[in-house]
Amino acid sequence: MSSIVQGKENLFFSIRLTTIIGLLLLIIAAYYCPPNAEDLALSIAPRNQGKATSIINLLSFFDSRYTANVLHAFNPLVWGFFNEFYILPLLCIASVFFSIRFFLGSILCKENCEIGLWWIALIITITYFGIVPSLPFSLFYMSSTFTYTYPVVFWLLWTGCLLRSYHSMGLNHALLSISGFLFLIFSFGSSELFIAINGLTLLTALILCYPINKQRFFIALPYFLVALACLAFLYFMPSQKFTSEKIYGDLDERYKGSNFIFSSITLFGLAWVKSIFNPFVALVMLSFIPFFSRLRFKFNFLSNLKRIEIMGLFFLIQISSLLITWPYMIARGSLYEHPVYIFNVAIFISMLGTFLILVISNNYYIQLQKNIFSNNKFLNILSILLPISLLFLSPNYSLVLSDWRSGKLADLHKYHQELYTSIATIKKHTQRPWIAYFPQCQNPPASIWLDGDLLPNRQNQDWNSAYEVYFDIDELRLPEDTIFKN
Repeated sequence: MSSIVQGKENLFFSIRLTTIIGLLLLIIAAYYCPPNAEDLALSIAPRNQGKATSIINLLSFFDSRYTANVLHAFNPLVWGFFNEFYILPLLCIASVFFSIRFFLGSILCKENCEIGLWWIALIITITYFGIVPSLPFSLFYMSSTFTYTYPVVFWLLWTGCLLRSYHSMGLNHALLSISGFLFLIFSFGSSELFIAINGLTLLTALILCYPINKQRFFIALPYFLVALACLAFLYFMPSQKFTSEKIYGDLDERYKGSNFIFSSITLFGLAWVKSIFNPFVALVMLSFIPFFSRLRFKFNFLSNLKRIEIMGLFFLIQISSLLITWPYMIARGSLYEHPVYIFNVAIFISMLGTFLILVISNNYYIQLQKNIFSNNKFLNILSILLPISLLFLSPNYSLVLSDWRSGKLADLHKYHQELYTSIATIKKHTQRPWIAYFPQCQNPPASIWLDGDLLPNRQNQDWNSAYEVYFDIDELRLPEDTIFKN
C-alpha cells in the first residue's frame, strides 16, 4: 500500500513539474514578444484623440465589440510602454488561470484531495495554451487576445457568479449578481463568438432550473434580460451595418458557391484532432484520474447522471463548441479560408468540457481505477511521460522550446529593440524628416509571430503608417526597398 501512496506522490510531483515547465516556457516567450503593427495602430487613436473619442469612433465605424474597444484604449502601448509589452501576455495567462479557478470553485469541492483546485486550474491553463490552434492569436497578438481569449475569461466569471449566487444570501448574493451582470456584459462586448455560447449557457440554466427549483430560475432570469439588452445594443450599433456591407459585402455574395456549415465542421474537426486528440492531453487527463474520486460536485444531479446522459452531455458540449464559431463564419463568409484562430475558443470549451465529463463519469470507472492505478510501476511511468509529452508532443510548447533554443525568439526581440533604439537616436540627434530603417526578421518564431508586418516597397502601407504615426517619424523603410531615390 505504501508503494501506491509513493506512486501517487510521484505523480502529483510530476503534475507540478509539468505545470511549472509550461509556465516558464510561456513567460520566456512573453518576454521576447514585441507588439505588432496592428497593436500599435489600435493604440494611436486613444493616445492622440482621447480614449472616449477613439471608443466612440470604433463603435460607429469599425465594429461593435465595445469591451475589446475599451481594452484597446487602456492598454500599456497607449502610454508608450512598448518595451514592457510582455505585461499583456502575462496578464492574459493570469486572467485565464484565475477565471478557471473561480469557475471550478463554483461547481466542485475537494475532500482531502492531494491536488487542490488551484493546481487543477493551473494545469488546465497550461494544457490549453499548449494545444490551442493558434498560440500567437490567443496570447501574443494583443488585439486578438482581447477578442479570442478574454471573452473566455468573462464567460467563466459570469457563469461562476451565477452558480455561486444559487448558494448565497444577502450582501454576498447582491455582489455576486452585480459582478455576474458586468462580466456577462463584458463577454458579449468582446467577441461575436460568444453570442452563441452565452445564449446556450443561459438557456440551459433556465431550462434546468424551471421544473426543479423556481428560486434558481428567477436568479438566472435577470441574466437573460441583461443578455437581451446586450444583443439589442450590438444590433443597433452603426458599425454593424457598416462592417457587414462596406467591408464584407452582401451575405449572398459571401457564400456564392460555398457552405459555411460544411467549412466550419471541417475546420473544427481538423482543430479538434490536432489539439484535443493529442498524447499530451491524454496523459494530462490520465494523470488526474487517481484524484477524481475525491472531487465532488456542488450540484448533486451532475453526480447522478446515467451513462447515456453523460454521453449526450459530451456530444452537446462538442456541438456547442462548433456552434460558437458560426457567428464569425456567417459574418466573414468565405473570405478567410482557414480562420484557425476562431477555433481557439471552441477548443477551450471542448477541452474544459471533456475534463468535467471525466469527473462526472468517475463513478463508472472506479474498478478500472483500482486495477490500473494500484500499479506503482504504471504510476511511475505516467509520472515520467507527462513532462516529456509537454516538451515534445504538445504542439505549442515544443515550438516555443525550438524557437528559444534556435535563437529565433532572441532575434525577433533584437530586431525590434534595434528599431526602437534607432528611432530614439534619430529623433534626438537629427532634424526632420526622420527616416528609420527596419530590417525584417527573415525567419520569425512561429510560436509568437506568424509573419512579418511589413513588405518591401510599402506593399503593406497601412502597417508602415502604424509604425510611423505611433513613433512620430516621417518614414519607415526596409533595407530592400527600391522605390526610394535616397
